[in-house]
Amino acid sequence: MAGGGGKLVFLAPAPISVAAISSRFALYSASIAPHLRGASKRQTLAVAATLTEEAYGISLAKLVKGEDWGPLESFVLNVILIATWGVSCTTGAIVGAGVDAPTAIAGFVCTSLFICLLFSQRLSRGNVVAAGLAAVSVAICKFLGWTNIAVPASVLVGVVTALACDVLAEGRGARDAR
Repeated sequence: MAGGGGKLVFLAPAPISVAAISSRFALYSASIAPHLRGASKRQTLAVAATLTEEAYGISLAKLVKGEDWGPLESFVLNVILIATWGVSCTTGAIVGAGVDAPTAIAGFVCTSLFICLLFSQRLSRGNVVAAGLAAVSVAICKFLGWTNIAVPASVLVGVVTALACDVLAEGRGARDAR
């Protein structure tokens, strides 16, 4: 019984961490709500309750641009992404039971997601350079055995690189305008 109590002490911070990390969805919902003003409370709740990060990015971009996109399209996208997530998790569990996928390789998925999200933005030299350096930095970290910091380091490298490239591009544009 003492071992069980020790596990509870270890798990105590988990709900706090999960709540803190998941609070971003409250921010997503709050920021998309003004763009759904014409929708009913039920429609807005349906969109907010099924929101995923990917759907948030797509829906917000379409709503801000004033495209023909509303609560129904947002909700359908959310449901499709949730269903895809469920099928992917189930497939992974089935395949994973028979295939030994190294954790280091699976960990690259986060970096791959970052790169995919980056390329879903406007295509620019900065984004291409950021994606390349992010991939290289995660590979270097994994090679050196720094698996715990590989993903955060690659995201940091990618973001800083993209920002630096944008600043340099703006500087060049200002010089060219003179």
